[in-house]
Amino acid sequence: MMRSRKNRGRRGGLGQNEGTSDSSLVLNAPSSERIPGVIKTLTKEKRLWRKVLAHNGNISTTVGGYVAGAAVTGSNAVTACSNWSSASALALEYRVLGLELEFFPYLNDQNSYTTPSPAYFAVCAYSSGVALTTLDLILEGPQGKVVDGRRPFKFSASTKGFMDALSWTATNATIGTTNTFGCCLIGAQGIAGPVSTIVLLWTVKYLVEFRSLF
Repeated sequence: MMRSRKNRGRRGGLGQNEGTSDSSLVLNAPSSERIPGVIKTLTKEKRLWRKVLAHNGNISTTVGGYVAGAAVTGSNAVTACSNWSSASALALEYRVLGLELEFFPYLNDQNSYTTPSPAYFAVCAYSSGVALTTLDLILEGPQGKVVDGRRPFKFSASTKGFMDALSWTATNATIGTTNTFGCCLIGAQGIAGPVSTIVLLWTVKYLVEFRSLF
């Protein structure tokens, strides 16, 4: 009887040891077998992150009183954002995934004048660093349209259909011209307004993706 109880105790002890042994197989496994998946996951999460950065500017008439066709801003201007240094400090590379512009009329709220101001504008997206500069080309360009500049309006552009824009750029450099996309604008009104005068204020938000190699 004593032996039987002893044997049962041993069997019970063996069962308990077996359970402990199963856990130990996980906890005491060689690091090469236990954590590569965890390290891979953490590394992936640390390597890529996104941040919105903002910038602002204005658009003025020429000495002739017109708003000339030109790029308002592009993805290569993101390094001009005031928070660029701190935002990019931990990254080695970056790319801009999209941008959103918001325009605000300036003359109607801030100035009095007798000659007509540019009230209508044409906007479109551009890619490959080639800004469109004539009314017809801008209207024919991607997302080309006429907007009423007497009230706020928005315009956005992204890397959609422009895969070169997804190339990575070192954080100590600006995006190359051929990889740049952005927004073009021109005055669509054929009547000259005040010369060398601000007519629009604008703000832009860039969606930036950063990459680190650690």
